[in-house]
Amino acid sequence: MGVKLIFLLFSLQLWHLSMGIEIPQDLAKSSDFSKCVSSCNKFPLQIGSKLYYIESTVKVNWFQAVNNCRKIGGYLLNIDNSSEMDIMEILLSSGRYWTSSNNLSSNSFLSLTTGKPMPYNRWKEGQPGEKRDKENCVEIVKGVLNVEDCQTLMNYVCQANKL
Repeated sequence: MGVKLIFLLFSLQLWHLSMGIEIPQDLAKSSDFSKCVSSCNKFPLQIGSKLYYIESTVKVNWFQAVNNCRKIGGYLLNIDNSSEMDIMEILLSSGRYWTSSNNLSSNSFLSLTTGKPMPYNRWKEGQPGEKRDKENCVEIVKGVLNVEDCQTLMNYVCQANKL
């Protein structure tokens, strides 16, 4: 797993050089991922203790979505339970949105946010299926999760936890 994580970070750095986009130094750290202090105002939607920013106009690949969420002090959507998935189904009724779940450094789908499996998964029928070379990142579409090529351009949801 360590070799795959190093490969992922190396790939992100190469992508950074080719795109000319700043990648935060703490991209691989999880110590402060759930804290929101000065950036809370960048998350206009609050449900319980979670704050959300839904990007529904700009479409980016999964790596850029991760970077964009980090820039505003959050992280990609990490679904904790059935209720949260139901809320996301309503809020994201049209379009495709990136989540934090991926299998870039493991054979199983882990959340980039926590390094653990996403607490709740409602997979589209037939998913996740057999691992394909480029289908490593997870999207939410019409209330279900689907595995997709990480380079696919789509919208994304950032979240932060209120302190």
